[in-house]
Amino acid sequence: MIRVERRRLDNGLRIAVAPIAELRSVSVILAIEAGQWFEPIGRNGIARLAAQTTLRGTTRRSGPAWADAIDALGAVARLDVGAHWAAFTSQSLTDDLDALVDLIAEVIRMPALAPEDLDFVRQQTLAQFERDERDTRAVVDRLWRELVYPKTHPFHAPPIGDASVVREATVDEVREYHEGAIRPDGAVLVVAGSVTADRVEAAAARAFGDWRAPAIAPVRDVQDVALSATARRT
Repeated sequence: MIRVERRRLDNGLRIAVAPIAELRSVSVILAIEAGQWFEPIGRNGIARLAAQTTLRGTTRRSGPAWADAIDALGAVARLDVGAHWAAFTSQSLTDDLDALVDLIAEVIRMPALAPEDLDFVRQQTLAQFERDERDTRAVVDRLWRELVYPKTHPFHAPPIGDASVVREATVDEVREYHEGAIRPDGAVLVVAGSVTADRVEAAAARAFGDWRAPAIAPVRDVQDVALSATARRT
């Protein structure tokens, strides 16, 4: 059985390490409480817009330059948004772990969130809405959510969001969401592979140790959902 070691930085960032000695690689997940559940009421899609725009570049380097740095490590990376979380996932050789953690911290903590990058993500997302209208699974998921959850509920729309919100979202809105939701006290760094907890903690402390949350996290008050009768739509 794999033994999981847990640590915690002073800023609240939690660390979980699963050492697997026979491997030469590591898998890394930085999961943050920044999914649909934490979006502003009625602004479905802001979390995904923020996540996708984050990967378009940082205040230190452009998107292509940051991607080249990841490629130089032979690593792969992606950022996804789910019901309760935004998760950055990546894999690399164990020798490159420190550099990989530094790159993750850079893109998560210091995204450029430039207007042109948001517009690029916006057009991609609107194109995905059009494709989803021809996809039976996407259509049934959207309709099921509309039947079950009221409009003010964070799960009323799929993670991709609401098309009207995506069209009108501003870069200031995306930046405000990032500043409030992307915070160390709502994050956990998980690493599995041929690495020790001490090494991961040291890498995390260097990359994330001075990261501080701007304020107390707001409490999301979401109403309970219950269907009073059978709902049908054909």
